[in-house]
Amino acid sequence: MLRKSSVLAAGLTMLLGACSAAGPSGDSSTAKDGAVKFTGFVGGPGILTQTQDAIKVFNKENPQYQMTFVQGQLNQAPYQQLLTMYASGNVPTIFVVDAGDVAKVADKVVDLSGEKWAQEEYPWARQQGAVDGKVLAAPQSATGIGLAFNRKLVEAAIGGAFDPTTIKTRSDLAALFAKIKAAGTAPVIVSPLPWLLAGQFLTKMYDAQGDDSARARFIAQLKAGTADLARDKVFNGLMDTFDLTLKYNLNAARPIAGTIDTDAKAFADGKAAFWFIGDYQWPQLQALGASPDGDGYGIMPVPVSDDPTDPWNQKVVATSSFMMAIDKTVNTPAQQDAAKAYLDWYVHSASGQDFMVNKTGGVPAYRNVTLQPSNPIGRMVAADLQKDRTYTPISGLPADHWNVLGDQMIKYMAGKIDRAGLAKAITAYWKTQK
Repeated sequence: MLRKSSVLAAGLTMLLGACSAAGPSGDSSTAKDGAVKFTGFVGGPGILTQTQDAIKVFNKENPQYQMTFVQGQLNQAPYQQLLTMYASGNVPTIFVVDAGDVAKVADKVVDLSGEKWAQEEYPWARQQGAVDGKVLAAPQSATGIGLAFNRKLVEAAIGGAFDPTTIKTRSDLAALFAKIKAAGTAPVIVSPLPWLLAGQFLTKMYDAQGDDSARARFIAQLKAGTADLARDKVFNGLMDTFDLTLKYNLNAARPIAGTIDTDAKAFADGKAAFWFIGDYQWPQLQALGASPDGDGYGIMPVPVSDDPTDPWNQKVVATSSFMMAIDKTVNTPAQQDAAKAYLDWYVHSASGQDFMVNKTGGVPAYRNVTLQPSNPIGRMVAADLQKDRTYTPISGLPADHWNVLGDQMIKYMAGKIDRAGLAKAITAYWKTQK
């Protein structure tokens, strides 16, 4: 993901970071009233306020604990921030990491295999939080990433009902974009955000190589410098699609001028029919006026070829928005138990589930949570999960992947490098990874 993503975030945003992580070091872990104090570097893109409100509810419902929210900084992956936290010994009790980074903190976190919620995860979500058979992290939620769309704008352009499953190839998408433009609406928004471009878009280059063994083989070739991206079918197919979106980009005249806020407002205001993003961005869209009612918004896959039978054209990315883990190196056993209580509250209590689904628009990654997603994009992701129209992205990408290669993607958007230059930059980056 997000990377996303490394998403993811993901999403968001996307990401929470910590510039002043008030960890337990040097502080008493017990409040004057006897409550166990602990910290949480949790949440995700676009849900900072909702997360802080949820922690207040948790503290009220569980007076034996006193959880404090750790605010972070945007534009830095959680794992990179955690490295700084661990170096200082100022470590939150419970924290988020991208799914691909769980293994990197395996020796620092609590084994959660015996927790009740661990038996209720969907298998793919459990796999993302497990290392060597042990469950080390809990999914915040499931998130879908792809081409979000405004159904009203699309249907106005095509003059009828829109079924996203009919877009089976890049040519299908190009024809749809052309109709939307002819109708007087910008077809798509492409946001110049490193975490989005390299953490969530570019990662399909690895995903669409095939199964886990094919992906691992491709990464090994990249590290060895033997992968020939100039001739790689998936890379070129994905970049052909990227070029298509840049051609029809709302901000084509100023391709790197957009921000997460300006692009979200443009999409919510109906200035473009599509936006490459994840359902994690829904809270911001709703705050900007997008209605959660009905099926006015949805999400569809990013096609990577002109082969209508290509399975990678038919599935949306579905991953855990963030994984929540509990530190065991600095935090006391009492604080660790308090953090476990938070996870239990999150998955099993009415208030926790309300936060997970209703307040943040999340798609549950737990079978016991029966609440339907509160937003139309999330509802489509949930339906895609049930109908096997999703795939789980590659895990274990380097922590700086979306920073370094995201900058290269932005240079490509700005016309400072061409496709050959981007391929060279990607190859050079991977040759430094061991």
